[in-house]
Amino acid sequence: MRTTSYYAIREQVYALLNLVATDVATGDKTKLAAFIQRRAREAFQFYWWPETMLIEERYLRANYLAAIAYSASTAAAPVEVFYPASKTYYQAIKATTGNAPATLTGAAAVDAE
Repeated sequence: MRTTSYYAIREQVYALLNLVATDVATGDKTKLAAFIQRRAREAFQFYWWPETMLIEERYLRANYLAAIAYSASTAAAPVEVFYPASKTYYQAIKATTGNAPATLTGAAAVDAE
């Protein structure tokens, strides 16, 4: 992501107005600062900024489905799913069908049945 300091923007505004920073009155500096801040806020709300926007949500595993029979994971074939309710990834450690992943409540695991 590209960043620009406020100082650099302020100096560019002064240059566009043919001003020297040392010659600008305090009241004018305050007005220019408010203007820059207001216009920057408008720009971020109006324009498309791909560096800061959520473009597409992707999941690394398939979503959990109660109708699917999940077998126990092995070292060669781990069985992993994404559980949208808790926005968490789970791995099956035993064969199961129709049982939602357990959730952690305090320090104890609670079945989501």
